[in-house]
Amino acid sequence: MQRDHALDVLRGIMLVIMAVDHFGEPIEPYTWQFLGFVTAAEGFVFLSGMLVGIVYSRYLTQPKAILNQHIWDRARVIYVYHLITLFGVFLFTTLSVWSGAAWESYATEMIHQPWLSLLLGVILLYLPPMLDILPIYILFMLLTPYILRGLHSRYVYLILLTSFLVWLLAQFDIHKLLLFSPLLDAMRLGAFDPFGWQLIFVLGMYLGYRRFQRGGRPTTLSWSLLAIASAM
Repeated sequence: MQRDHALDVLRGIMLVIMAVDHFGEPIEPYTWQFLGFVTAAEGFVFLSGMLVGIVYSRYLTQPKAILNQHIWDRARVIYVYHLITLFGVFLFTTLSVWSGAAWESYATEMIHQPWLSLLLGVILLYLPPMLDILPIYILFMLLTPYILRGLHSRYVYLILLTSFLVWLLAQFDIHKLLLFSPLLDAMRLGAFDPFGWQLIFVLGMYLGYRRFQRGGRPTTLSWSLLAIASAM
């Protein structure tokens, strides 16, 4: 199955839009939620899940260890890049404080509790501003082997239902209850609630898996589903 460069182009467009969104006015009003209550971030996560389903479904017929290794190796690479960025932010923040610079880092918790914030950052419990997308991607990749095998089995609808129910619980900020800790003041989990965003990733993965099963051919367009999606 050949790589679909159109999906890469779409992901690139999503990245550009997300970057533009953070520059603010005058461009941001035309790129932020310009098609309803959906941003480029949702599109990027959805396409990422779809590509995961397309790329890694080829290993489903091989021993479980091979599928796990390929996916977790990818998660490890992403984690390393996140650590490099995290240490860069830590260095910038601490040097700014020590030098008495006029500017101030956005990582406010790291200003007041630098070493604790760094430690929590390494275990993905402290995510400075703008550094919160890779950690949820790492988490999703760690869970991907189990989800993908579930989609490949007779439990596909159970996987989708479970994902939806977890998303439903996320609407009640369930993560705040599960992650309650004496270190809560130093923790910062970012703008992306993994319990909510996993649904977008899983749906993308499911469609990617379906596309792989069809030999790379896109799923037939359903005008009824298109109408529902447009209305939403």
